[in-house]
Amino acid sequence: MANRLVVAVVAFLAVISALLLGQSKPSIQGVWSVAEVTTTGPNANTNKSPQPGLYIFTGKHYSLVRDASLNPRIAIKDSGNVTAPEALATFGPFIAQSGTYDVSGATINVTPVVAKLPASREKYATSTWSFELQGDMLSMTYLIGRDATTVRLTRVE
Repeated sequence: MANRLVVAVVAFLAVISALLLGQSKPSIQGVWSVAEVTTTGPNANTNKSPQPGLYIFTGKHYSLVRDASLNPRIAIKDSGNVTAPEALATFGPFIAQSGTYDVSGATINVTPVVAKLPASREKYATSTWSFELQGDMLSMTYLIGRDATTVRLTRVE
């Protein structure tokens, strides 16, 4: 009888241990879609219907592409004769960069390897974003000058 009880307790503890060890902590790894963008400062704004954007985090690398305009960007009518205002309206509010990242507590340190803006990929351009992960929602805040931008993302996969 005592042997059966010991075997039952050991089996129970093994199952509980496997369940607890098998649980992984929440991760930012995955594909995220932009759901909301809030900025602070003189032109503070919350955009609950932002233009499309995707943030992708793998084990050590990230990539983000986002249309940061408030309205859909204009299509260039004649690609052989692009005017300066057309180029600025089309490409100005477009954000694109990829590189490496690491997580430390509630911060993400990103270092671009390639970026739309060449200065973004300089060694000094490593930036720190604070983040909060709640289920399938990821909020990331970063500073641009004195103003902060918070991007709320929804997990796509």
